Amino acid sequence: MAKPRARGRIKKKLGAPTQRKRRPQMSPEDIDWKNFPSLRRFVSERGKIRSRRITGLSRRQQNLVAKAVKRARQMGLLAYPDQDRGMRVTGPSGPPPSASRPTEAPPAEATETTAVDVAEFVDVVETVEEQAEV
Repeated sequence: MAKPRARGRIKKKLGAPTQRKRRPQMSPEDIDWKNFPSLRRFVSERGKIRSRRITGLSRRQQNLVAKAVKRARQMGLLAYPDQDRGMRVTGPSGPPPSASRPTEAPPAEATETTAVDVAEFVDVVETVEEQAEV
């Protein structure tokens, strides 16, 4: 025969009271793709957007942060996830078949473009245009 169910109150566990996680007070103006130093708080070391559970943001704030991070990535202010990771070996047989195709060799010396490089390039273009007019 089945046991009768207990129809009394459910006993609560006694212990330390839990505190709610405080949400960071951020206005929509603070969440902007141009403000990438503050966006770094919401991006992991690998470049992934952190979840609401970890950041403590509301649903709307999290949505705004995700859009801002994606825009900052497109503009080159933030890195994409696992951008600098090489090809992963998958399974016991080795790399996937697409990795066996020959690829172009990377440039001998890859450097980042700086504002000084761009300014020098603009100066060179202007002098060449002036010489072409003469």
